Amino acid sequence: MWSLANEYDYVKSKTEADWITLIRAVRTADPYGHLCSIHGSTATYFPYWMDELTHTSIQDEAPVEEVGRASILYNVYRKPVVLDEVCYEGNLTSRWGRLSGQEMLHRMWQGLLCGVYVTHGECYKFHEESDTIFWAKGGPWRGESWKRISFTRQILESLPGPLQMADVSRDAQTATAGNGCYLVYFGKTMQDAWMFNLPAKNAAYPSLKPGTKFRVEIIDTWNMTVTPWPDIMETGPVNDYRLYDVKHRKIRLPLTPYVLLRITQVDDAS
Repeated sequence: MWSLANEYDYVKSKTEADWITLIRAVRTADPYGHLCSIHGSTATYFPYWMDELTHTSIQDEAPVEEVGRASILYNVYRKPVVLDEVCYEGNLTSRWGRLSGQEMLHRMWQGLLCGVYVTHGECYKFHEESDTIFWAKGGPWRGESWKRISFTRQILESLPGPLQMADVSRDAQTATAGNGCYLVYFGKTMQDAWMFNLPAKNAAYPSLKPGTKFRVEIIDTWNMTVTPWPDIMETGPVNDYRLYDVKHRKIRLPLTPYVLLRITQVDDAS
């Protein structure tokens, strides 16, 4: 993978046009077709839609601080979006290096639900001020969010397709992974129950139909547990762009943050 620069805009001797020339030269001279992008400082957006770039490489936490924001990038660039610096889990005095482990993981999920990639990072100091932080020298992980990455990957790999918002700009909580598979993320909100309902719109897939049956699993993304809900839910008629359970049933939730529902269609035989 080629990354033409880290925070390219801090190199004052080069203009954006210079970087475009360099990107094109690298891609022309590369017989192996490596992935290629360029990284800017916070909220500096390169013209990532240029054909020579295979993906974005964006340093900006704003797209993942609130639900649904990252969908804008997904829809603008129409290529893989990598948010490769959304601040770090750590204990620095600098504002970019003092996220809790929970906040780091939460930001990752707020991007993943929108169909973008969010990289993990940490920067703890446990000794004197001169202690070199992880991203400068490597070594063992010291934080907590990295322990959840494997579990997060298992969830993603269980899905039939890539994630995107099911009803973009209208429902920032519900993502679709194709026909018959949804993720609903509650983030920091803690509630004891959720009325089963899904948007009629299903991104570019066929709209959800009444009479569709679903199995629900309650996933604690931080504590890494998966709890099946005992009832099979069934969608009723469309009501103001949404389909509720035909019996208006609720899912009981654990009153903890970072809860995710995996909702999977089942057939009658199941």
